[in-house]
Amino acid sequence: MNVWLAGRQRVWLRTAGDPVTGLSSLVVWGRADDGTPLVVYARRLGRDIEVYNAEYLTADQVEDFEKWEATRND
Repeated sequence: MNVWLAGRQRVWLRTAGDPVTGLSSLVVWGRADDGTPLVVYARRLGRDIEVYNAEYLTADQVEDFEKWEATRND
């Protein structure tokens, strides 16, 4: 996700909550440098942010993400 860090590509920031534990997470949908769609999960731990999972988007998620990307013109 270096292209995101360099400001050359947008990411879709979302939040998610676990109804059982009450924990909330930051969910980042974006693309790897080679264009592969990824999702990264992170949570706040005190003053730090911990990335605890990253995986490829599912086919349904890719469809939603590409619709979101198509509406981004900023």
